[in-house]
Amino acid sequence: MKRIFIFMLLIIACSGSIQSVEGTISGLKKGDNIGDFIYIEIESKSGKKEKLYSNGKSFGHYTYDHLVSHQLSNDKLKIDYSVDSGKKLIESIHEHNH
Repeated sequence: MKRIFIFMLLIIACSGSIQSVEGTISGLKKGDNIGDFIYIEIESKSGKKEKLYSNGKSFGHYTYDHLVSHQLSNDKLKIDYSVDSGKKLIESIHEHNH
């Protein structure tokens, strides 16, 4: 019985693993501070839109203005994210067009 309990805990703990989405930026909400953004909305090839939140984190040169330039250029991005309480939180951002 103890092993089953430990196994179930491991399954629950792994459910918050990192996932990825690839696509172009269809929306972007600016944060209060220079360079900050609140969320990125990514549209995949299939037309599905995903809203991913920065959760107050900084992502190096991926500032609000830099992301707008990718949006205007229709560049493809890959965003790694985790899910916390149903909210998709960005872990990292990667460019695919450079």
